[in-house]
Amino acid sequence: MSYDGATARIDMAVTGSSGGQTVNLSAVYELVWEEGDWKLLITDPSEPVSFAQLPHVAGYTVWKA
Repeated sequence: MSYDGATARIDMAVTGSSGGQTVNLSAVYELVWEEGDWKLLITDPSEPVSFAQLPHVAGYTVWKA
């Protein structure tokens, strides 16, 4: 979503299941480059990550470890 060399904002889609139904979620993470690695930048401890339900994950890039 955005990147400036020191911070990044990413949107990651996740597909799972709940009660036998497929569920697609979007999770938006604020990241900061610190000590040679990306770390979560938490400004509101009550909501460190923003989630939203998606109808599908079309448009997201598949990434597997």
